[in-house]
Amino acid sequence: MAYGYINPAVGPGFTWEVWFKSDATSSTFRTLWNSRTQASVTWNLGASITGVGRQMTFGIAQTVNAFQFTIADETNLIANTVAFWTDPSPTGYASDNVWHHVAFRLSANRVTWTVFLDGAVYATGNTSAPVDWKPSLQTFGAEYAPHVGDFGNTLWNKWLSYCAMYEKPLSDNRIFEHYTAGSGGTVYYGDDEVTRLHRIADWAEVPEQSREFETALINLQGIQVAGTNALQAFQESANAAGGLVFADGQSRLVYHNRRHSYNRWNIATFSETNGSAPEVGLTFTVDDNNIYNDVRGERPFGSQIRQVDDASKASFGRKTYSFSLPLTTHEELLNAVSWISTRYREAVIRVSQILFRAESSDLIEWASTGGLRIGDHITLEELPADAAPESTMEFIVEKISIGADLKNKIWTLSLELSPYELQKVYQVGVSTLGSADKIAY
Repeated sequence: MAYGYINPAVGPGFTWEVWFKSDATSSTFRTLWNSRTQASVTWNLGASITGVGRQMTFGIAQTVNAFQFTIADETNLIANTVAFWTDPSPTGYASDNVWHHVAFRLSANRVTWTVFLDGAVYATGNTSAPVDWKPSLQTFGAEYAPHVGDFGNTLWNKWLSYCAMYEKPLSDNRIFEHYTAGSGGTVYYGDDEVTRLHRIADWAEVPEQSREFETALINLQGIQVAGTNALQAFQESANAAGGLVFADGQSRLVYHNRRHSYNRWNIATFSETNGSAPEVGLTFTVDDNNIYNDVRGERPFGSQIRQVDDASKASFGRKTYSFSLPLTTHEELLNAVSWISTRYREAVIRVSQILFRAESSDLIEWASTGGLRIGDHITLEELPADAAPESTMEFIVEKISIGADLKNKIWTLSLELSPYELQKVYQVGVSTLGSADKIAY
C-alpha cells in the first residue's frame, strides 16, 4: 500500500493513476484507490464507503467484475453520496492477466470526473455536488484508515505498479503519454533541444543533409509519443527552448536557438540611397495588443512563477500572459518569465508587413534569394517624416514571403518585422546601459 494527502476543496482538482494486473476474478471488492478524511468528524467505524468519514473508493466490484466507484460526503451517510458509477460494459480487465493503466481525474470545477483506461477516456460524468473534502488520507491497494481503527480491508490481491497522484487535473494528452511510456513507448527526459529535434527528425525520416540546427542551450522535459504529429513536436520543442524552427525554402529544416537574434549585427540597411526603399507606404502602429504585465509561467510537474509590473498595469490595465514550458530547471523558467515581463510591459512600434520590388535593387534580390533569414537584424533608413516616428529604425525579421507576378514580371519581397530593441540582451550587474540593463535569457 502507498498513501499520501490531498485537499481538493482548496486545489484545482486532482488525478491519480496506477497500473494493475489480475489473472482471476474475486468474490470480494478489490480496492485500487481509496480516500478517507482525517478531519475531526463523527467517526463511524467499519469498511463501508457510506459510513461517516469515507470520501471515495475506486476498485473492481465482485460479481460484476467491473470498475466501480463511490464519492461520498465525508460528514454524512449514504444520503449524501454525490457520485456512484459501475462500468456497464467491462472489457475483461478484471481477470485477463494483462497489465492495464487506469487513471481518475477530478476537474478544476470539482464536479466533472473522468475515468481513463489504457490512455483513453473510458467514462465521464458529473457529481451531484462539488467535491468539498477536508484533508484526507489516500491509499492504493486497500481501504486504510488507522486513525479510526481500519488497518486495511477490501485489499487488492494481485499486481499493482507505478502508483501516482497529482494535485491538479492532468490533460488527456499527459495521461496518454504516461500510458504510452509504461506500455513500451520511448521516454526522453533531459534531452537538450537539439538532441530532441534530431530524435523527431529521425522519427519523421528527415534526411541528415536537410537539417540545420544551431547549438543547444537548455534541457527539456517531455515524452516522445508514437503517433504525435512531427511538425507539432518540432514546434513545441523549439518554443520550449525559446528558439525558432522553420523550412528555409532550400529543402532544409532549420532551427535557430534563442541567441540567434540577440545582440546581432546589422546585416542589411534598406533606403532610398542604395535603391532598396519599400515599394509601398508603411504603417507604423503603437498599441497595447502585445503588452503583458502579469506574466505567469509553469513547468509541468514543477515550479510556478508570476511577475507583475505595477507601473505597466496602472497605464494599460492588467494584461495577463500564461505559458507552460517543459524545462528541467527552475532558473530557466525564471529567465523566460523575466524576459517576457521586462520586454513586453510597454507599447512599442511594430511593422506587420513591408513590401519591396525585388527587381528594382541588387540588395533586395540578394535578400530574397536566401541572403536574408528569419532572425536577422536589419535597418530601415531615410523613412518619410510624415509616416514614420523616426528616420532610422532597426528591426528583427520575423517572417519572409516571396511573391511573383509572371504576367507583369513583378517579383516582390515581403517582410514581417518586430522591434530590434526586444532582442537586446545584457547581463544584470555588468551592463550600465540604463533601461536596457535586463536579465539575460
